[in-house]
Amino acid sequence: MKSYSTEKIRNLALVGHSASGKTSVCEALLYKTGNLKRLGKVEDGNTVTDFDKEEISRGVSISTAIAPVEWRDFKINLIDTPGYFDFSGEVYSSLRASEAALVVLDAQNGIEVGAEKVLKYTENIELPRIIFVNKMDKENVNFAKVVSDLHIAFGKKVIPFTLALGEGENFKGIIDVLNKKAYEYDGFERKEVEIPEIRVEEVNHVYDTIVEVVAETDDELMEKYFEGEEFTDEEIKKGLVKGISEGVIVPVCSSAFELGHGVAGLLDVLLTYVPTPLQHGA
Repeated sequence: MKSYSTEKIRNLALVGHSASGKTSVCEALLYKTGNLKRLGKVEDGNTVTDFDKEEISRGVSISTAIAPVEWRDFKINLIDTPGYFDFSGEVYSSLRASEAALVVLDAQNGIEVGAEKVLKYTENIELPRIIFVNKMDKENVNFAKVVSDLHIAFGKKVIPFTLALGEGENFKGIIDVLNKKAYEYDGFERKEVEIPEIRVEEVNHVYDTIVEVVAETDDELMEKYFEGEEFTDEEIKKGLVKGISEGVIVPVCSSAFELGHGVAGLLDVLLTYVPTPLQHGA
């Protein structure tokens, strides 16, 4: 069995409302990292983390399951938790055992009660959290409204790291705000495309918001910001790592994992911004 140094381990709880897509997210991450040869589906009863007969018959998770994946020589322990309130004890204990939470939202339904509860809980225990808005390919999706509702509920600390290229049946891919790059997807494969001209101003605005919150994480960066100097990529990364670890920055990513879109990008975000066991609580 391969061994990993503590610096190369990430423990991540997948949490959210029931049927928000946590198990499907886990399945896509397993497939992308080579742990599966075929992508399972909850409705087919063949996913890795929903293996109990009752889970298969219900089509929902009722117990916590751990699924380790390897990405770029790092090990990520995915802790897939139930969404039903009846099993909230499993959720809270999993969060206590993790260095961060990936809070999965259904793009159609936005902030459901289960997601709101875990977001408030992670805030109370000062656990870093990343919000993932899944199912961007479904009908009646409005990503801007989801982000607006998150701002109302949790403040401006919630910041999109990605924007959607289309929504619903027109969903094609994502815009990586930090790197100002756009990608269209064919299953799990992606190709870089030009950011639509109509979206450039929006991307620049969100990027400027990220720079502003990064400045607030460090006095020297704040001074540099007010002097009108640009941050280096390393300074932005360092500020984001610090801000996310302290819970003053909550990234939002979005995609459609059942289609395989955006999986590699999310894995890179997890490696970069989820604290190691040594860093957590330091």
